[in-house]
Amino acid sequence: MTEFQIIYIRRSDGQKMVAGKPNYPHNGQLNQKEQANGSKDYYHRLDEDSTKHRDWRKKLGAMMAKRKGLLDDKGYILAWLPEHYELWEHIKTRPSDSSPSKSHAGGGHDRQDAYLYGHPLGTTKRFRSPKDFYHHLLWLSEDEEGNPDNCYCRACAPPE
Repeated sequence: MTEFQIIYIRRSDGQKMVAGKPNYPHNGQLNQKEQANGSKDYYHRLDEDSTKHRDWRKKLGAMMAKRKGLLDDKGYILAWLPEHYELWEHIKTRPSDSSPSKSHAGGGHDRQDAYLYGHPLGTTKRFRSPKDFYHHLLWLSEDEEGNPDNCYCRACAPPE
């Protein structure tokens, strides 16, 4: 088993609530019951021990290590995501009577995508991948002022 060097991010701008609403998928999106047509479409929170959660932290750790010039043979991983940031997985399956589709690599669902919630601007500013979140993480770790105007991630500074 590979040993990882741990990277800590001590600052966070993550929010559990924004404008009085939870900053993650709403209750209707958490229902895992099969729909009348046999399809499923729901979100569930990934805990820190899940493979996908660890993969996100490994990828972010590797990007941060590269940024800091740590170009050695060691593996790097974030100890945890910044406070109040949560990784959620969106599961989507077709009706059971529909034609079979390619099996998703994540476990046989038609769609199985992870999203990172917690951005202070709310659920519409979720991050779709470690690469998508990297610039925000970089800002959290390096901007001493903590000025959101200095962040150039796609959520804080969307393209014109």
